Amino acid sequence: MPSNDGSVVVTCRSARWADVAAPLAYLGLTFVLLNPVWDDPNGRMIADKVQDQSQFEWILARAARSLALWGANSRSGL
Repeated sequence: MPSNDGSVVVTCRSARWADVAAPLAYLGLTFVLLNPVWDDPNGRMIADKVQDQSQFEWILARAARSLALWGANSRSGL
C-alpha cells in the first residue's frame, strides 16, 4: 500500500480460516491414508518390487537421454 511519501508499506493480513484449514486437512488425510503402512510396513508393501525397479530404470534412462539430446541441441544452436 503506498504511503504519503511514495514509499511502499507492506501490511500482513491475518490468516483466514481456510489458510489454516487446508494444510491441516491435507496433513490429516495423509495420516489417515498412510497410517496402515506406518503401522506395518513389511506387511503392507509389495514384497517383490521388480516393476518398481524397471520403472525407475526407465525414468533414469529417459532423463539421461533427454540431457544428452539437450546438450547436443544446445551445441548445434537449436
